[in-house]
Amino acid sequence: MPPKISGFALRDEPQSFLTLRSNGPFTSGRVRPWQRPTQQALVERPGGAPVRSPTQVAVAQVYGSSLIAAPTDMERWRGVAAEVVRGWGGSTSAVELVRLGVSELLSNVIRHVAERRCYLRIVRIGGEVTVQVFDRSRQLPVIGDAPDWDAESGRGLWMLREMATRFGCEHTCHCDGKIVWFSCDLRGVPR
Repeated sequence: MPPKISGFALRDEPQSFLTLRSNGPFTSGRVRPWQRPTQQALVERPGGAPVRSPTQVAVAQVYGSSLIAAPTDMERWRGVAAEVVRGWGGSTSAVELVRLGVSELLSNVIRHVAERRCYLRIVRIGGEVTVQVFDRSRQLPVIGDAPDWDAESGRGLWMLREMATRFGCEHTCHCDGKIVWFSCDLRGVPR
């Protein structure tokens, strides 16, 4: 049983960061999700006993949206992601990395996935922002050690992996598809 946080279930995948699952919608009325007060909650151990150490209290903010990836909407989603991260106090370099990453992840959905419907989720836990794109393809991206500099494409995810503090991709557990994600420091501290 995964550990629980008030309103969310924390899962251990990808193993390098916590994935938050919402039990309900994040917006109500005209309030934007990232403008809501930060939710603090105690993480519970699998047996249900709460973790009492103040260093283990989880603080999370989440933005999520279903969308159909299209070249004409790319700037819109880059702008939304930038506004979310800026609203959380993100540095200029963090905002720019998130804009670049959203472009790259959505471009890969457009280029490589038959069903362009996907889900963009941006999660802030403490001083780290994680951007995730869920899509319906089981085909994981292949990123080599070094890109082919003469090719017309194939460098975007490699560059994103090199610029982000963490990067990954994996199959989803509950539906047929995958998650491609990256994380960066909210203050923009380089890797």
